[in-house]
Amino acid sequence: MAKRYGINPKTVAKWKRRGSVTDLKTGPKEPKSTSLSVEDEAIIVAFRKHTLLPLDDCLYALQATIPHLTRSSLHRCLQRHSISRLPEVEDGAGTSRGSARIDICKTEPPVTLCH
Repeated sequence: MAKRYGINPKTVAKWKRRGSVTDLKTGPKEPKSTSLSVEDEAIIVAFRKHTLLPLDDCLYALQATIPHLTRSSLHRCLQRHSISRLPEVEDGAGTSRGSARIDICKTEPPVTLCH
């Protein structure tokens, strides 16, 4: 068979030892970050679950703690932990999660007494 298809005989022997004809998975068996430590990932996951902030807001808040954090590494981390998408939830005020309602009112300056 190796001669017929022009491949290495070791490859044919390897194929014959397999239990199925499907391709094996490529890449690591357990995906892990190459730029983030286990502690960094734990911080990111805990922060996201606690705050439920959007990606860019998480990035801005976490860069002080994890200086080498990039937007793409943050997104990959959140995907690995299945928390990259926020649920679409409306609160009672008509604003969705990740947005804020700001009411502006005019205030008078405080009165100071001079003696």
